Amino acid sequence: QLDNVITSKYGKISKTDAINLRMKLDSSLKIHQAEETLANFVKEKWIHESEAGDISVDVRTLLELRSYLESTYAETIPNCMMCAEMATCSKQSCTNKKCQVVMHAYCARQWFNQRKGSDKYNCPQCTSKWAIKFD
Repeated sequence: QLDNVITSKYGKISKTDAINLRMKLDSSLKIHQAEETLANFVKEKWIHESEAGDISVDVRTLLELRSYLESTYAETIPNCMMCAEMATCSKQSCTNKKCQVVMHAYCARQWFNQRKGSDKYNCPQCTSKWAIKFD
């Protein structure tokens, strides 16, 4: 289910969790059928499977379902501070719980790599230390 991926902390779930979701959708669906379906979604670029086996939405989902995602998950999907696009996966957030800054890992890497000095890894908004987690 798309909802499980979108609402997860880092915008991804394990492949095992994705396959086990079959029980919620259709209990008669066999494991091998769920694996085949997942493989087809990866092949068609609806979802992405990382080398570690994590499942996240892929470019096709973001492009073709953009309006749906924005309206359905308006309160859930933050926008990246750097590029202003939806940050559904590979996202980073400020360590300060009161700060709402979120960036894609790529955007965060670009931001921090161009900065210098002792505050290089501080949040661009609240200046709290940023926990570096680049995928």
